[in-house]
Amino acid sequence: MVTVGAVAEVSGLTSLAVAASEAVGLSPVITSTCGGSDANELNANGIAAVVLGMGGGGYHTFEEHISVDELVKCAEWIKALVTETAKRFPPETPIHPSPTAEG
Repeated sequence: MVTVGAVAEVSGLTSLAVAASEAVGLSPVITSTCGGSDANELNANGIAAVVLGMGGGGYHTFEEHISVDELVKCAEWIKALVTETAKRFPPETPIHPSPTAEG
């Protein structure tokens, strides 16, 4: 199971994460984790963010762990996420307007 957690669904980022997870054979679950993360602060300040979670257990304890297989699958997911983002936002598509030559 893959968790794409965020306080509220951030549609653009969530759809990227879901598409990428499905591309590598994962079944995404969108849920709130009720935990603290930097994404909470970013979203509160108008910067869209989601938290990507993948496997493991014993979080924030001395028993925190993730298997090698889960870690490899997570790396494949991140690669697919970068690939999907590049498809949707090709390099020639400015995300932020460039400053003009006049300043």
